[in-house]
Amino acid sequence: MSFSQTVKGELIDAQYTEPCCRKAFLYGMCLFGKSFSSRQVALQTENPRIAEKYSVLLAEICRVEAAVVPSPGRRSFTVSVTDGSDCAKILKTFAHQGAGSLRVNYANFDCENCQNAFIAGAFLSCGTVSSPKSDYHLEFTVPSEFGCQLCDHVRGKGIKARPN
Repeated sequence: MSFSQTVKGELIDAQYTEPCCRKAFLYGMCLFGKSFSSRQVALQTENPRIAEKYSVLLAEICRVEAAVVPSPGRRSFTVSVTDGSDCAKILKTFAHQGAGSLRVNYANFDCENCQNAFIAGAFLSCGTVSSPKSDYHLEFTVPSEFGCQLCDHVRGKGIKARPN
């Protein structure tokens, strides 16, 4: 197992007990997943535990059921919501409406730990990290419109970050 997968396993197991932090964690997963729109909210991952966590949190927080669907070779796992009313529920949960609202909505962070949970969720959706034995390298693969916003969050935690 890679160092990055080990870190992701620890984040999956992290206990966010406060409802606001659980919501922020899911928000990071949703916003930086495969799709976050009125047509589709989806996450695709190689890790079945990440897909399961996403599915469970969608049901718990947004009251939307979404199954984990493995690819034919079980190399990837997708959780996808395509029903318009369910997508609208998810967007409304995070105070996103309409096509032009794809920015990090800071209103989703109710306590000081919410931003940590948000970054953890984003990392599960689109992040990798190399082992500190060689050279720490944390990377998020995100659409350009989110790069600067995510960098700001990471910098706020005392980590040097720059968009590429």
